[in-house]
Amino acid sequence: MALTSTNQAPTDVARNLQKADSDIEAMFDRVAPRYDFLNRVLSGSLDVAWRRRLVELAAVGETGQVLDCATGTGDVLFEFMRQTAYTLRGVGIDFSAAMLDRATQKAGQLGYTDRTEFVKANLLELPFADNTFEAVSVAFGIRNVSDTARGVAEMARVCRPGGHVCILEFMRQPRTFRRRCTDLYTHHILPVIARLVAPDAGAYRYLSASVESFLSPQELGQLMEQAGLVELQIEDQFLGVATLHVGRKPDAHYVPPAVSEAMLS
Repeated sequence: MALTSTNQAPTDVARNLQKADSDIEAMFDRVAPRYDFLNRVLSGSLDVAWRRRLVELAAVGETGQVLDCATGTGDVLFEFMRQTAYTLRGVGIDFSAAMLDRATQKAGQLGYTDRTEFVKANLLELPFADNTFEAVSVAFGIRNVSDTARGVAEMARVCRPGGHVCILEFMRQPRTFRRRCTDLYTHHILPVIARLVAPDAGAYRYLSASVESFLSPQELGQLMEQAGLVELQIEDQFLGVATLHVGRKPDAHYVPPAVSEAMLS
């Protein structure tokens, strides 16, 4: 599989930070040694349940392959392995070599070496053929790419018809009670904890800024629909601190709701 460049120029996207891939890669290389510990601390271990829910809604069968993008240390991919039959295989991609090294070590410790593969690649140019994977996921990674629409389209491209694209992310909530909850977490609670336990507190200041500049759940949903995904499900996790989007890639048997309603009338 050909690997992709990690030095693409940032793309102008409304309200998004300018995110050079090489800068993000360097930042995650620095935090990789304590990434799992920090995720548990900063989320109160809620991230474990969020990933479990993602895999449940992906609803993969017992065969084929799944792809986890911006896989980090592989937690989503390992949850797929835990919930499914031993015949399922998984690929994790990331542009941080340090994260992939950690993921490979964990695969060995968990007994998943024969079922998983880790590839250094960019979410914006996935090095896989169209219609390859039963499910394609990304957890807390789509916010870090320089072109969100392109990233979503790439995930949809490599997903098989009938499969699911699943995106778990911290998002910019509308100005409601839930927005106050997310603001309290990202702007006040998280920075304090990060200063106490994080080796690179700047990475978690970036997290707050990137959430504020990112899309709302409705806007991300629109991008998924523009990429051709249907039957979109949007679930807020823990008062909207995180949001889970799941869309299905239509197959030959899919009938759009408007057509179905017209047939029934």
